[in-house]
Amino acid sequence: MSYNSEVIPYVRSVLGKIDQALLSKEEWFVFPSDSSDGRTNSQQGEHQVAEYLLSYPTLFELLVNKDAKKKAKDEDNRAFGDIGIDIRRFGYEKSFPCNIKIISESNKCGNNACGLTNLIGYTFNKKCSSHDNVIEILIDVDKSGYDNYVPLLYGLIMVQKENKKCWIGTFDEVPEKYIGTNPSNPLQVPFLTDRVSRTNKEYITLLIKKIVEYHTKKSRPLAMWNSYQMSKISAQ
Repeated sequence: MSYNSEVIPYVRSVLGKIDQALLSKEEWFVFPSDSSDGRTNSQQGEHQVAEYLLSYPTLFELLVNKDAKKKAKDEDNRAFGDIGIDIRRFGYEKSFPCNIKIISESNKCGNNACGLTNLIGYTFNKKCSSHDNVIEILIDVDKSGYDNYVPLLYGLIMVQKENKKCWIGTFDEVPEKYIGTNPSNPLQVPFLTDRVSRTNKEYITLLIKKIVEYHTKKSRPLAMWNSYQMSKISAQ
């Protein structure tokens, strides 16, 4: 089965049904706010959205609960994503991963889109457990040529906390200007209102650009220290 011509169109159709399911909710979610840790509140809210979608009539048997204790033997409980889209009909045993993000209207900053090692390992179907692995994989991709890879995509289900608004799509549809990087969280995105279309090569190029940008920022303190040490040697 062709990933680009068959799997992705099907995934986008299911993502469209997810969008309809969320917007059809008569009363919006009442998301948790009890914890002083915003991340804890968000995680509980993500579970709330996942349960709603998994039980929605038009999505029945289309989605996979990746957090369930009792899972199909081919599903990894530590797998990438909060819920998955079942794509076994196309010969893929593992589901198409989707990350759920609960974003407050007042939050204009970026939100961590995904774990970097998980993203790169999944995207290129390679073992990846460290940032060294990330760069090694990207070097291999660059050596082989971007046209030789079909990157596996993943979904984003963004739900606004206070209002009945959502953005449902795949990460390759996120406009570049909205993908931020900082030393703490490699790839961050705010609540989105628009999207773009990219080829496989354009998506790979974007990922590499953003990951290099992240590591450049992360290594800046060391670069400053090394520059200082070099200045001392030069002054001798």
